[in-house]
Amino acid sequence: MHTAVQLYTLRGEGLEPAISRVGGAGFDGVEFAGLDGHAPAEVAELLDLHDLAVAGAHVSIDDLESDPEGVLESYGDLGCDRFVVPSHDPEAFESREGVEEAANRLSALADRLESEGATVHYHNHTFEFDRLEEKSAFDLLAEATDDRVGLEIDTGLAAHAGVDPLSLIERYADRLSLLHLTDTRAGSPDTHHVEYGTGEVDLDACLEAGREAGAEWVVAEHGTSADPPATVDRFAEVLV
Repeated sequence: MHTAVQLYTLRGEGLEPAISRVGGAGFDGVEFAGLDGHAPAEVAELLDLHDLAVAGAHVSIDDLESDPEGVLESYGDLGCDRFVVPSHDPEAFESREGVEEAANRLSALADRLESEGATVHYHNHTFEFDRLEEKSAFDLLAEATDDRVGLEIDTGLAAHAGVDPLSLIERYADRLSLLHLTDTRAGSPDTHHVEYGTGEVDLDACLEAGREAGAEWVVAEHGTSADPPATVDRFAEVLV
């Protein structure tokens, strides 16, 4: 697997120093969470300078639906063809009808982007694992979509919801090209993400499962880091 950092981890650093830091730490690429007001051509130069590829980009479902051409044009200049819906309305996962509507929207986007050589993926949080009768809302979403909709499993958020991330990786191996490797500690929303090695996720086992699943990228993230530069250094100790 190639290694990347979700740049949301470094959102307070500015895009240019964030890209420089990831490249200097030895990673293969980045995953975007917006371009921070920079022109795509400028960002492409930064990526080339630091020898980084693009694992994918987190883009809201509303932006993908309202301006798919603009999204494709901006990120296409960066060599990005994977678009990840980073979240969705939690209320949609409180009923089968809501899950089906979310699935229909993702499937329609997959159809639209497939014609342009791009793919759509869904990144879980915790609320998708609430039970709806005998299954979780996440499983129902997976059943209501096909493999044109990839699943970017966030190991820490799944574990925080009480779900074994290894079982998810194995169950949805054929839909996993991007693995979000995060750590967590249960008990508080403040510990959805924690520093690698200070939580409850078996990072090595998840990495191995991702390799066996054929994931192309493992993406590191700590969405609430108090010291993002140190966090990236810790990512590198585990992944690079």
